[in-house]
Amino acid sequence: MPDGAEWLLSQGSESLAELPRGCCCLQLRSAWTCSLIFAWFPWVFFQGARNVLETCEQPELSAWLKIFSLTALLAPAVTLTLLSLLSYMGVRFSRGTPVSAGHLSGLHLMLMVSMAAYGWYLYLGSTAELCNGAGQYKPHTLLLVTLLAVTVLAMIVACVGTWMHLHSGNIQDDYKPPPWGGYI
Repeated sequence: MPDGAEWLLSQGSESLAELPRGCCCLQLRSAWTCSLIFAWFPWVFFQGARNVLETCEQPELSAWLKIFSLTALLAPAVTLTLLSLLSYMGVRFSRGTPVSAGHLSGLHLMLMVSMAAYGWYLYLGSTAELCNGAGQYKPHTLLLVTLLAVTVLAMIVACVGTWMHLHSGNIQDDYKPPPWGGYI
């Protein structure tokens, strides 16, 4: 039995670099499982939306709460489902997939940030006295807590992304060949 170095050198690099052409079922299953586990999230927002008074200065506050909760929870799972349906139908791209998981996550974050920007417009143009009903879930407070969470997350992502962009040349050391010599 050859040792690890001999075996590695005897293998063609093409066979080691091939990726399986399977579907992303595990990721799809985990995305839908996560969506089902957090199904209470839209329920809270729908309860808050139901509690918006008719005297509210921003009547679209109710619709924003509903749309935001569903988009935040279901957009990743629905997108992965559509991509896996395309994969099952045999749709392939000759130069690889045009979108990666990072692109999808970034797109979802940008969608949440743009919705949060409109949410800030709604929040600043309304008051709790005229929007909050007598129910347990106060829409104006729910809106503020959501906007603060999304805004803080977006600022953290922007800071980390900026830092990574500015320090990208220092992340990886120069390549050093393995002890058995040469390149694979």
